[in-house]
Amino acid sequence: MKLRLAFAVLLGTTTVVLSASAQQPWIQDRRLGEGAGIRTGNLELHPSLAAEFGYDSNYFQRGPEDPEPVLDSLAFLITPSLTLSTLTKGRKEGDAPDTAPPLLNFDLAAYGTYHGFIPLDDTDDFDDRSRLSGGINANLELFPKRPVMWDLNAGYKRQIDPSDVAIGEADFDRHILRAGTGVTWSPGGGLFEWRVGYGITATYFSEQGFDTLNNAQHMFETRGRWRFLPRTAAIYDGWYRVIRYSEDGEDHVDGEVIQSRVGVSGLFTNRFAFRVLGGWAASFYDSNQNFDGPVGNAELKFFLTPNPRLHEGSAPVGLSSIAVGYDRAYAHSYLGPYYQRDQGYLTFEYFIGGVVVTSLRGHVARNAYPTFFVTDAQIPQDVHETRLGGTLFAEYRVTDFVGINTTFEVDRNIGGGDNPVQTVPVDDLDYTRFQAYLGARVFW
Repeated sequence: MKLRLAFAVLLGTTTVVLSASAQQPWIQDRRLGEGAGIRTGNLELHPSLAAEFGYDSNYFQRGPEDPEPVLDSLAFLITPSLTLSTLTKGRKEGDAPDTAPPLLNFDLAAYGTYHGFIPLDDTDDFDDRSRLSGGINANLELFPKRPVMWDLNAGYKRQIDPSDVAIGEADFDRHILRAGTGVTWSPGGGLFEWRVGYGITATYFSEQGFDTLNNAQHMFETRGRWRFLPRTAAIYDGWYRVIRYSEDGEDHVDGEVIQSRVGVSGLFTNRFAFRVLGGWAASFYDSNQNFDGPVGNAELKFFLTPNPRLHEGSAPVGLSSIAVGYDRAYAHSYLGPYYQRDQGYLTFEYFIGGVVVTSLRGHVARNAYPTFFVTDAQIPQDVHETRLGGTLFAEYRVTDFVGINTTFEVDRNIGGGDNPVQTVPVDDLDYTRFQAYLGARVFW
């Protein structure tokens, strides 16, 4: 049972971020989430309260051949949120012109979501399922827009993640804490920029049965940019990650990973932006299973309604855009101890006069895991899967501070087959999940 549940954690990590953020996209993208704000001295506040009600076709992500039945449910979410920051450029309009950049920039964002369910089947699997998730993130920049800038960041997230067996003590709810700091050097007016930083992320599972999965990851990273043409820059990023678990286990091992990528990004005309990055990643785990291969990313973006400030020296940020990309990446997991992901994605964002906002994000990914050994017979078995997913969000702003929105999300796992670490009973890893929500927000 424990191996079965641990494997579900591994597969769940590929979609947790999408599922957690898709129902509250305004938390991730402030262009969607924030209103005019409330000014208090040199700070501005953006409070928000949202409520959503909808349908979830397969909350426990069960497959058609799974021992437990696929269950659907009505669901509702209530999400208060708050952002606090030093004044943005829009808030400074009308003030006396700044003669020097500020000494610091500060940003704080916090939210909490109550998840409730009304099952549509005669089942007790949803008993005691209502719970809270949430998070808080803080960022501080000291001496911004100067040759040497120092940044600090910290955050906390409570993530809820049920298992397919619908037993509370088997859930994968966890607490994720992170902190980091870095120094950025940008001499010569920003034509050249380089950052060196360190970050730590600690994950603690709520249920005692998963104590062995508690871990800390130390990240030593660096990245740079050199703008050798007015709107084109050479870019680089690299990192060295140290992974340490609180306890040794058969399903996970300590290790280190190193990755390095180099590429170019730019803007041609005021309609197209591009980014191409390529490099190599290699892992060094305390086992004979390691990743050693190419990684990279390529993206082309077309601005439907380009920002008029898209000119030489400006950042390639438009109001409405469509982008297509490909990503080849190494990803850490709790069993394996990694998987390789090849993913194509499409994003579409459209803003109509600040009244209607639409966001569409879709992806298809091929995940390949290291060779597993079936528990009963110790037979080697390769594991791979195809993941398809998409999220559509649309909101109509009734007034400057009230919005009515709808969210549709689909998640499909194809080719996962049966759990390779358990043969009886069969644990079907293929599944389809659909969610639809209608909601309203009050925001400032």
